Amino acid sequence: YLSPYRFRLTIALVGLIVSALLSLVFPAVIQGVVDSVFQDENMQLLDTITFALLFVFFLRSISSFLESYNLNYIGERIVVDIRKELYNHLQYLSIKFFTDRRVGELVSRISSDVTVMRTVLTGNISTLLQQSLTLVGSVIIIFVLNWRLTMFILVMIPIVVVLGFFFGIYMRRASTEVQDEI
Repeated sequence: YLSPYRFRLTIALVGLIVSALLSLVFPAVIQGVVDSVFQDENMQLLDTITFALLFVFFLRSISSFLESYNLNYIGERIVVDIRKELYNHLQYLSIKFFTDRRVGELVSRISSDVTVMRTVLTGNISTLLQQSLTLVGSVIIIFVLNWRLTMFILVMIPIVVVLGFFFGIYMRRASTEVQDEI
């Protein structure tokens, strides 16, 4: 379902990568502001860093817009494609199929289940990629700044993963219950 939208997906991924990398720049720029004002008392450097920060905000806004716009476009087009395919498929099913199923179930499949697929294909995947890039970049930055702190954080990761796993099971059950209720 994504293949017809490869070009827009590429633009969205480039925007995602640029946005994630620029989000890693913010702490360094803020540190520069704090150092220039409180330690060096250099107001000219403060002006330069402030303009750099505004430029980074501007670039990040553009890249986030490109990512968001293209992913939403792709997501909505995928919903249309899947719904058309489902509708066309329904045209060729036997009458027995329709007598064995409730109309509400079929409508729910075409409307809400397709929307869930859209969220998985566009929203969740982009969030996973962006958070992964931010995580890897943050670990690299922390390792460069303080390798002992990095080792402590890396030791804590399995605990967080286990907690996330159990929370994910709970969320999956709750999501399934909501979907069944709908």
